[in-house]
Amino acid sequence: MNHRLRQSLSLAMLTLTLVSAGAPVASALANTAQLNDQASTVTDKPATDTSNNGNSTAKPTPTPAPTPTAPSKPKPPVTSIDPSKMPTGIPTTFDVPAEPAIGEPGSRIKLSSSKLQNPKSSESNDNTRDLGGYVTADGKWKIKANRLLRSANLSGLSADDIKILQNHNVRHIIDMRTKGQVKSKTDKVIPGTYWENISILGEFAGAGLNTDANGDFVPNKNKPGDAGFYNHQLEFSASATTGYNKFLNGLLTQSGATLFHCSSGKDRTGIGSVLIMSALGMDTKTIAKDFMLSQTYNHHVQYSWLKEYYREINTYYTNMPNYLVNGLNFSKHQQEVLKSKYLVSNDKEERAYPAPKTPSVSVPSTPSTPAPVKPDNTKPVRPEASKPAKPAHKPTTKKKVVKVVSVKKIKKVQFVHLKRHRAYFYDIKLKHKVGFTKQSKTKWRLMKRAKLQVNGKKVTYVQIKSPHGYHRWIQLNAVNQIKR
Repeated sequence: MNHRLRQSLSLAMLTLTLVSAGAPVASALANTAQLNDQASTVTDKPATDTSNNGNSTAKPTPTPAPTPTAPSKPKPPVTSIDPSKMPTGIPTTFDVPAEPAIGEPGSRIKLSSSKLQNPKSSESNDNTRDLGGYVTADGKWKIKANRLLRSANLSGLSADDIKILQNHNVRHIIDMRTKGQVKSKTDKVIPGTYWENISILGEFAGAGLNTDANGDFVPNKNKPGDAGFYNHQLEFSASATTGYNKFLNGLLTQSGATLFHCSSGKDRTGIGSVLIMSALGMDTKTIAKDFMLSQTYNHHVQYSWLKEYYREINTYYTNMPNYLVNGLNFSKHQQEVLKSKYLVSNDKEERAYPAPKTPSVSVPSTPSTPAPVKPDNTKPVRPEASKPAKPAHKPTTKKKVVKVVSVKKIKKVQFVHLKRHRAYFYDIKLKHKVGFTKQSKTKWRLMKRAKLQVNGKKVTYVQIKSPHGYHRWIQLNAVNQIKR
């Protein structure tokens, strides 16, 4: 009997435990359903067990039911665009777009100096258009109309063309050509505008663009490939980074419409549009469409050039937002200021994009007020006139003198990784610096070894070749050989 009694007691205790455990779970589910239906609120009343065919029974233990988690509130709409969340890739292929209808983003501003408009025109300015109307990647904002215009050179403008541009509120003209190009085809004067020259190519249009199969610079009589032109001169050259930085910074303070142009409005101007639209938050598909519209308007471009431009940026800067900040020194705050100046909401209200707060500047703590010092009644001694100390020797920038002692081809196939933050160059004379290496697992092949004298000091450099076929020169101690 004692054995049977113990079995009965154990069974009863197990039943009680299961009921106790089930009650809070069932009660929590019931309360959650009530919360979702907004039929009742959570109270401190005892929980009930609803598993018995809908008949509620008293909870066997005093343990309170867990409070159900309230559904999360919907996030407020995003008012600012985070460039770090923008897509870094670019479409694999992109067809030449059809000409947009009048009033659509990218539609052509028809000038008489255009061959499409006037076949007898000696100029070919078919590439004048407004960036207004392009929509940001999140679909909430768009570029204001009559604020950012791109064009080819303005040397063939007629009186009617000038009136058309004045009607578009053009107040500032940025000419991205070299001084020689400006002199050969001078822009017509548009009354009431300020003209400014920012040469993206530096002093000469052909300077430093031409390379042979080994990546060494050769005389300008050999024309470079256009994709190489985008890499070498519009992306990493000192004149380009300095010029585009000045261009973007100028947009932050200019009033009215700014018209920027080069010779034919497709390369230097095209990249200018890429940078503006990237900073304003457009996606790469929209940016590619604007770039390829030059081809639609009879100004030759190839999509492969833009792909190569992005590939190089992604290789060395990870993505376009990093290139804007670190390559062009155009900060995220400056990009927010640019948006507040040129974006409006993509609706009928066209509300202005919110201006960013001024970055906080740390103010040094005010030192404690010193105790007053009793005045000294003694007669002051007249100090001797002290001669200003001569400054230390003026820092002088020593010109780099490079002499090539010897160059040898590396016959045995060897691969290396590049160390971080090391300077590397397009040419063996070290005149054209690409920039500094980034952390990468890319395998570069050793091609040549060169003995150089840099300011009289012997240094060993190697020529390396990327998987994409690009050649660079870098100091030997800046590479790590890969063990095979």
